[in-house]
Amino acid sequence: MRMSPRGSESATARAFRRCGVQGQMTRGDIDRDQPVGNVVTLRELINDKLEARRWNTLVITLFGVLAISLTKVGVFGLVSYSITSRFAETGVRMAVGACPSSILLMFLRETLTFRS
Repeated sequence: MRMSPRGSESATARAFRRCGVQGQMTRGDIDRDQPVGNVVTLRELINDKLEARRWNTLVITLFGVLAISLTKVGVFGLVSYSITSRFAETGVRMAVGACPSSILLMFLRETLTFRS
């Protein structure tokens, strides 16, 4: 067992076996005359400390997923507007004799190149 320095009110004890009643071994090891309260396992203590970080991580992850979703919708809107605005040109190209794969390749090339 190790006591915290400078009169702190916490103590740490290592148990090599599981206690039937939580903290039973700790109560007997410290001092039978001292009242012991709020006995928690190390796992519970760590979970309590990390709870706020887990919540922050969840919120940041949700905002990231929302941002990526909005970006996908925006790119889809730009591509669909580009294709819709050139619908007549597509018809003329197909009437002249262009194959559908070349028209698709043209639209893909324009979509993947950066335009400002």
